Amino acid sequence: RSYDVGRPSHFRDVEPLPDGGMVAVGWVDEIAPRFEDILVMRLDTRGEVMWVATYDGSSSNERGNGLEWSGDALIVGGQTGTDGLVVTLELDGSARSTLRLRSRSTFSEYVSDVAMGARGPVLFGRVTARDGETFVYDVAENVGINLGGTGGTPHRIRTTRGGFVIFGMMMSYAGDPGVAYSASLNEALGLTYYVETNQEYADHYDTVELTGGTRVSGGSNAWAILETRSAAGALVTSFAYRPLAPSGRNEFRALSPLADGGFAAIARDGSNRLWFFR
Repeated sequence: RSYDVGRPSHFRDVEPLPDGGMVAVGWVDEIAPRFEDILVMRLDTRGEVMWVATYDGSSSNERGNGLEWSGDALIVGGQTGTDGLVVTLELDGSARSTLRLRSRSTFSEYVSDVAMGARGPVLFGRVTARDGETFVYDVAENVGINLGGTGGTPHRIRTTRGGFVIFGMMMSYAGDPGVAYSASLNEALGLTYYVETNQEYADHYDTVELTGGTRVSGGSNAWAILETRSAAGALVTSFAYRPLAPSGRNEFRALSPLADGGFAAIARDGSNRLWFFR
């Protein structure tokens, strides 16, 4: 179903809640493009809207990119102006606290996604220093890792047994179409493996962890791509799928584990149609 909040809106992430409802995060356009506020919407088990809230900071450009349920609060990661932003929300939508990551010099920062570590949120984002550097940062421990890179785009971070997995797109030079990458980190944010896929696989968007630590990642270029890797990062299988629309970009955008040990996936084809796989 679709939701009209009265202004042009964009959703970037959705998180299930223990009561069976959901929360979605993104942003709304205000007055004109580039005047934006963070948008958060809570839904009940039937998909009915319980509340809609917007948050405007000191900048004309606020966006919500990622969302995580901490056990007693909603953690929203995004940006305000040239700074990264983390907003902690109560279940009624009221703001409990905010954390602003100040940009360095003229560089800008943003938080792409949030995962929960042993003591609190772990952030995945980017600093646009020169051509761009991706980072992972544990807020409570005040430790981080910088992956470097040129113009890389961080997408998602997921909590796994013993640490985290991150994935996105990395470029090697200006104008490079980019390669998808995935990396595994332990709880102390030590890098346990980093893998770049074939040049054809330009991006990774989501991943699920299956029995035994095997991970399936979904991404895209002209083809929709699924990759299965072992817990050590070794490639097990690779599947490329081009739906009924042969032109344009085809993407596996979201994956979810199932109770029977399998997983479900949503793909989008070049005509912006959605496909569901199991």
